[in-house]
Amino acid sequence: MNRLVKKAILFFVILALALGISLAIVHYSSRIEAFDRYGYIGALVAPFLSSAVSIPIPFVSSAAGLAVTIAVFDCASMRWLVPLLAGLGGTLGELVGYGVGRGGRRAVSGSSYFSLSHRWSVRIMGIIVFCSALFPLGIFDFIAIAAGVLKFSPLRFFLCCLVGRIPRSFIEVYIGGGIVDIIF
Repeated sequence: MNRLVKKAILFFVILALALGISLAIVHYSSRIEAFDRYGYIGALVAPFLSSAVSIPIPFVSSAAGLAVTIAVFDCASMRWLVPLLAGLGGTLGELVGYGVGRGGRRAVSGSSYFSLSHRWSVRIMGIIVFCSALFPLGIFDFIAIAAGVLKFSPLRFFLCCLVGRIPRSFIEVYIGGGIVDIIF
């Protein structure tokens, strides 16, 4: 079997898995409050899953991951640990998008536009990854894919994403936890 066909099959398997996990998150989102029993593991796994599957259903999976993290935060004894775990989990989940881009590199690497954009994009990719990870934008998955296509260093991608995700997680969790406390 051709390498391109194998990569296409792998891509569609990953996409189907991501879609299935997204649908499961949507289906069980009404029972989010019960996830607080998973504690700190839930604070790590929920953002991981919501970041890993946010390409098919971007805002629903992100909202579900944040809701689980806030539920854990509300019951946690060491509240400062929850956003750290959420930032780490979200960063690890974004590596899925990076991997998709790395696998799809061959499809775009032959174009002349790619070679031109590659030179300047690699120089500023760290700043782009950090800034877009800092804000809850639905476009970050596309930036992760672009970083993979450009063969941006996986370690630098991870570190830039982590440095952006942790402050974002602190803001989201503390503001979200405060809103939950006010409402209930």
